[in-house]
Parts: sequence; C-alpha cells; structure tokens
Amino acid sequence: LSAHHPVSFIYDSALMAAHGELRDPSTLVQDVRLDRNGQLQCTSCHDPHNMSGGKYMLVQSNARSALCLTCHRK
Repeated sequence: LSAHHPVSFIYDSALMAAHGELRDPSTLVQDVRLDRNGQLQCTSCHDPHNMSGGKYMLVQSNARSALCLTCHRK
C-alpha cells in the first residue's frame, strides 16, 4: 500500500503546496489525527479498537468519500 496509502510521512503545508490535490493539514477534522510528530499513520484513518467504523475500522464514515476528502481534493 505504500504507493496508494503511504504512512509515516510528515503531512504539512509544504507537502500540501508540493501536491496540489491535498488539503491544508490545519483543516483536518477532529477524528483524523496526525501523530505527535505531525506524521500521517494508519491510525489517522483507522481505529483498531472501534468496530463501529465497519470492516475497515475507519475513524469516521467514508460515505460519499467523506473520509478520503478530509485530506484529498479531487
């Protein structure tokens, strides 16, 4: 998944500027969190302790790509 869903990278305004399809990380919704180093991790989108997010254990609903659109502008 490293090419499609990379993890352990710093998600900041410099990355947003370099990739025109990313949203400003300061606008992330409360459920989508970066780690203490400002890196995107699996747990930014997945909560392994909460099955209410469905079989993918998502931190919020992805209806109409809502979770994906938290970070991506398409």
